[in-house]
Amino acid sequence: MTMIESPVRESPAEIRRRLFEPVNGHESSELEILAEPAARKLRFEQAARAEASRRQARINELELLLHEYGAELKKLRMEAFPGQLTDPDAPPSLTQILTVVSDFYFVPIIHILSKRHTRCTVVPRHVTMFLARQLTLLSLPEIGRRMGGRDHTTVMHAVRKVTDRAASDVELAGELTEIRARIERARLETPT
Repeated sequence: MTMIESPVRESPAEIRRRLFEPVNGHESSELEILAEPAARKLRFEQAARAEASRRQARINELELLLHEYGAELKKLRMEAFPGQLTDPDAPPSLTQILTVVSDFYFVPIIHILSKRHTRCTVVPRHVTMFLARQLTLLSLPEIGRRMGGRDHTTVMHAVRKVTDRAASDVELAGELTEIRARIERARLETPT
């Protein structure tokens, strides 16, 4: 039978001596030991402020680029799809709806058309299908085919989901109103 020894207990004086022993040739004062958690928190806050500052600088840089090149991007988009924006009586095309929804939600068109099921892609996809059904003359199967080869029942589900959510979600209803206004403005613009 093995005897279990009780752990050696340090006296308060031994604990202080161990805490105040020099580490790497540097003696810690009692104040430094007590201030270490506050210093760690201060370093963390400084790093967080520096990161926030870097992010804000990047946002400012991107906004400047968008302001500088926004008109040129619009012109390139109009050149890529000639004739679609010239007839004021024509309904908007699915491409126009996709472009406006993509710009509104900051989601690339390729992600809206992809098979991804993340919330940031599903909501714009459903809104696009809903608006395509409301604003274009395309059939459900045609919308589904153009939206990444989806079935017409998927389009029906998306239309139903957005209709139900817009009835109870004021934010989504406002988003739909804003997107419709942007589509109308894009539809009425003529290429230069």
